[in-house]
Amino acid sequence: MTVKTIADANPYHATEWSLIDWGTARRMVRRLQARIVKALKQGYHRTVKDLQRLLIRSRSARLLAVRRLTNNKGRRTPVIDGDTWRSPHKSSKPPRG
Repeated sequence: MTVKTIADANPYHATEWSLIDWGTARRMVRRLQARIVKALKQGYHRTVKDLQRLLIRSRSARLLAVRRLTNNKGRRTPVIDGDTWRSPHKSSKPPRG
């Protein structure tokens, strides 16, 4: 029996779609968004830029974006590559990054 291992720096990243802790992902994204707003109000533009980059590249934000894509009313609309993700099986492969 061979076991497929995924090289990942964070051992807590779930590899199965059903094992992802969505509450934690939402909290992480909301916390980053709040930090961006706070830095913007204080005039720290460089910090805003850095936090935006961090948000865009965060795994939580990507997972939430894919979840929003697969669970909305327009999920039958093909994305850029012409493919649709109608079932959890198709979306069980988390986004790269």
